[in-house]
Amino acid sequence: FRLFVDLQCSGLLPEILSNANNVKPHIREGYIGLFVFLPSTLGSQFLPYLSKVLPCILQGLADEVETVREISLRSASSVVNQYA
Repeated sequence: FRLFVDLQCSGLLPEILSNANNVKPHIREGYIGLFVFLPSTLGSQFLPYLSKVLPCILQGLADEVETVREISLRSASSVVNQYA
């Protein structure tokens, strides 16, 4: 499964990260939610992107909206379970 092999060249990762910081909470929640499943789906192919993804997840943990914080916690747990 090679969906994210070339995330940065395709412009997909910048779009995901940008929308994960959108002013609308439901959009932030949806894009941060991708990080719940991408680590387990992509395995080691996702590792090069962690340095850009982790700050986004951490920012979500401090979000003012509870649903964004909850999905950020699930994303952080997914990353830790996959790579710790």
